[in-house]
Amino acid sequence: MPSYSNIGKRIPRIDGVPKATGEATFAGDMISPDMLYGKILRSPHPHAKILNIDISKAQKLPLDLDHSKMKKGEPNENQHTFS
Repeated sequence: MPSYSNIGKRIPRIDGVPKATGEATFAGDMISPDMLYGKILRSPHPHAKILNIDISKAQKLPLDLDHSKMKKGEPNENQHTFS
């Protein structure tokens, strides 16, 4: 039979003090020297179908990226569709 010893009792939040004092480190606070930043560009028109995205500037960056996944019309594992 499982033990339900925590039911009805207060459980201490061990992360509460660091979060309340600002000492806790969150994912948004972390910085890496090789960190890559991105920007989401949305259409200014509601329900518009985006036909083309110019990726020529991204391809010119001196980074070791797989630009083949940026080609138009080629789905990849990071591409999601929303209804």
